[in-house]
Amino acid sequence: MYVPEEVVEVLDGIDVLPYRAGYEETDRTRIQERLSNGKLSGIISTSALELGIDIPYLETCVLVGVPPSATSLWQRIGRIGRHSKGNVIVINTGSVYDQAVFSNPESLLKRPLAESTLYLENPYIQYIHALCLARLGGE
Repeated sequence: MYVPEEVVEVLDGIDVLPYRAGYEETDRTRIQERLSNGKLSGIISTSALELGIDIPYLETCVLVGVPPSATSLWQRIGRIGRHSKGNVIVINTGSVYDQAVFSNPESLLKRPLAESTLYLENPYIQYIHALCLARLGGE
C-alpha cells in the first residue's frame, strides 16, 4: 500500500501512537520498530501487544480493567521495566470481575495460567510458537 511521504513524516513526528490488531504490515512494523527502539513516549494498545513483541523501554503500564486471565496479566506486565524500574497501574472499571479481584487483591497474582494452545491451521501463529520454543527462556 502506498503512503504519501508527508503522511509518513506526520506519523513519525507523533510521540504517542495507537496499536491494535489489523494494521497493515508496514504500519505495524513502523510502530513496533519505534516502540522497540524507545522512539515513542507512549502507546495506547488493545491486547494486540500482549504476545511476542520485545518492548525494552516501557516503564509504565496502565491497564483499564483486570486482564481476563493470569496469562494475559503476565504477558502485559512482562513488557514493562526491562531496562529500568517499571510501574503497573490497574484501574478498577467497576465491572463484576474487577470488583471481585479488587476485593481480594492477592488473588490477582495467584490465578492459574491458561492452558497452552497450538493453532495448527494458522502458519503465522505456528511460526511465533516455534520462535518461542527456540529462544532461550522463550517469549
